[in-house]
Amino acid sequence: MGLRSWVTGSNLSRSEMLLSGLVGLSLLLMVYALASNYILVGTRSVLTIGDETNLDREDLRTKYQAYSQMNSVGSMSELSKFMEEVKNREVIRILGTEQLGVVSSSELYSASLKELNLSDAEKSRSEIQSEIADILAEADITHSEFHDELSVNIYRTKFINLLRSDMPDEGNIYRLDMIRDSSNRIDLLVTEIDSGTQFAAAADRLGMQLIAALDGESYWLSQIEIENNLTSDVADWVLTAEESAISKPFTITDTDEVAIYRLSEIRVEQYDLALLSKWANTLFDGIVAERRESLSINERFSEDDRLWLLNETGLKLR
Repeated sequence: MGLRSWVTGSNLSRSEMLLSGLVGLSLLLMVYALASNYILVGTRSVLTIGDETNLDREDLRTKYQAYSQMNSVGSMSELSKFMEEVKNREVIRILGTEQLGVVSSSELYSASLKELNLSDAEKSRSEIQSEIADILAEADITHSEFHDELSVNIYRTKFINLLRSDMPDEGNIYRLDMIRDSSNRIDLLVTEIDSGTQFAAAADRLGMQLIAALDGESYWLSQIEIENNLTSDVADWVLTAEESAISKPFTITDTDEVAIYRLSEIRVEQYDLALLSKWANTLFDGIVAERRESLSINERFSEDDRLWLLNETGLKLR
């Protein structure tokens, strides 16, 4: 066979070669498509928070594993609660990165001891680090992944400490009680008081019960509690009133009742440290909620993503 014949071949031979090539190309395209789909499914973002955070389902599984090792978070059973925790913590991470900067290695080490319930009192640092490594390996978490979550805790603590440092150690406390009833009954009470009858006597005459202004239990309230637990109009009245003042009737939200308050005494006291800590936490939760409202947060779970995450973590839909 000459060179020309070998190159050109017969019509049948060329057709077979073309068909074989097309089949091979099709197989390659199928393999590429399957591989690409696998990669896209595995890395597609299922949660985005603003422009700062993009998490795929693998990221969420890692976070679940990290939370399960941390004393401050712990295991969760419901997917919705887990996702709320993730969103709030990521917002804290954004706030911390913007305002507090990078967390130091010493801070991460101390946080590791606290979150893993470890003590270095009788062990060397290398022994502790080896113990931490074993715990993380057992949980299938890298040091970097765990440190990411520890940094959120450190940011939160720093923010709360900053808020706490701005609070006064002492201030006014107010003895406040109230009567709540229908508007008609409260009108009768106001008429009695306007006629000169003492508040308590008027209430007794009408068969009304005086109760503490907050949850029916706490008569003495700090300014902190008043501002955070009473409606703004009631709080404004209390904080500007003088001793023995009787308020106007205030509508109680989501009820048919109204309330009238009595401020019987004001005095200055040292604030309880637990109360200050609670208030600082409440203020910070408000800051997180406000920042969260300003961010675009989107969940893009496919049914496959959701089922995969439930299977990998043991979380339930409810």
